[in-house]
Amino acid sequence: MQKSLGLGVIAFAVLLIAGCKKAPDQTVDSGMMTATVNGVPFNASSCVERFSLGATEDYVITGYGTDGHTNIVIDLKKSTYTSTTGDQILYPYLGTNWAKYEVSGGTMYSKTGKVTITSDSVGQAVSGTFEFTGLDGTAVTGGSFRAIFKR
Repeated sequence: MQKSLGLGVIAFAVLLIAGCKKAPDQTVDSGMMTATVNGVPFNASSCVERFSLGATEDYVITGYGTDGHTNIVIDLKKSTYTSTTGDQILYPYLGTNWAKYEVSGGTMYSKTGKVTITSDSVGQAVSGTFEFTGLDGTAVTGGSFRAIFKR
């Protein structure tokens, strides 16, 4: 009886250890971003938010396209990012807030547009919608994102 109980405990311990898995090295939630660029769908394989210290303290949201050649970047300055939720107006590049659409052939910066922050979990993730028109007339419409905070 004692011998079979001891073997049962050992077998249980082996199964318990074998069932443990190492936690993944990368974040399971990689965020998301979608939009339409001049009628063509843009989908991101990941979307991250970074905080950049400097004279303007930028909040930078980047959606990395699934094709590996396109990105959408939204840059919000702390001085205008006064509320955790609400509308943020986009201006021409190097204005207060701006956005850009990057493709292997070049970069298209915003002329006008808007970002609406719908939720902000500080240090975790930010969600919202966006649209902008580029200096060259390119229309980025119907955008939405959930950006995961990256250190």
